Amino acid sequence: MSLHRRRFLISIAGITSLFAVAAVARTKDIASELGSPTPGWPWQSEDADAPVAVTLLPIGSPVIGLGDLIRFQATTSQDGFGHFYISNTSGRITLLAENLPMRAGRAVVLPRRDLLLRATPPAGDNIILFVATRDRLPGFGGGGTVVTPGDIQVTESGLVDRLTARLKDMPRTRWGYTTLVVGITE
Repeated sequence: MSLHRRRFLISIAGITSLFAVAAVARTKDIASELGSPTPGWPWQSEDADAPVAVTLLPIGSPVIGLGDLIRFQATTSQDGFGHFYISNTSGRITLLAENLPMRAGRAVVLPRRDLLLRATPPAGDNIILFVATRDRLPGFGGGGTVVTPGDIQVTESGLVDRLTARLKDMPRTRWGYTTLVVGITE
């Protein structure tokens, strides 16, 4: 279990263990399809065979109230493209960005300053999925760069299935992913 995951579980333990159990189960479902998350970004590499390492960190607390802003920063060890999705407690999937150009070692903050992403009902865990690829991915936005958030008509398992299908022919060193759980309280 990663240090980030342990910190998250410790921080919400006093609020409710139910959130943690649901989030761990949901992130395990993602990992069972995509494989283990990529280790965090402690380095930057010019090596073409080096794996894509990623980090995804909340800006502020990983536990927020309804109506609070959700913001986070993502980093990748390789130049490429970032793909960001949020699954809320009710199962709604929001595409935050796809094929967003990213530079190795440079943090990207989402959502953009001109967009507000607020925690909405129901309370529970929102899972942010960040996939970094060295090449463009034919995603939900048709393969172009998408920076305007929007709901996509797919379940959490459908999202993972579609991403798995798009990544299956790409060598594992060409992409990486991680998740961030943001607990939403009333």
